Amino acid sequence: MPITEMPLSVGVYNYRFNITVDGVVYFFELTYNRRTALYTLNILDVDQNPILLGVTLLTSNTTIKYNMPELFGGLIIIIDDSGNFENGTIETMGDVVKVYHVDEDELVEQGL
Repeated sequence: MPITEMPLSVGVYNYRFNITVDGVVYFFELTYNRRTALYTLNILDVDQNPILLGVTLLTSNTTIKYNMPELFGGLIIIIDDSGNFENGTIETMGDVVKVYHVDEDELVEQGL
């Protein structure tokens, strides 16, 4: 799939789900920090070994790309549909603020 929306819903503090990218299963964990009112992202491999831990999801840093051989290609993109560049909170994540994975082929096709 060239663009995959993360399965997020308003009012959920902790998410755990898997996404298959290029035939490889990755586990995603998003955890809401009540003190900072922000979500952090962890990515784990199929055996649930950590690949990437504790990345804060900020709309000001709309794209996350890491040059790590064990991590899939493409980008993770955080979008505020309201256009206000608000960070995802417990009230907005999955509704106004959405998180996507855009694969490498889609980026090339779009000239990005």
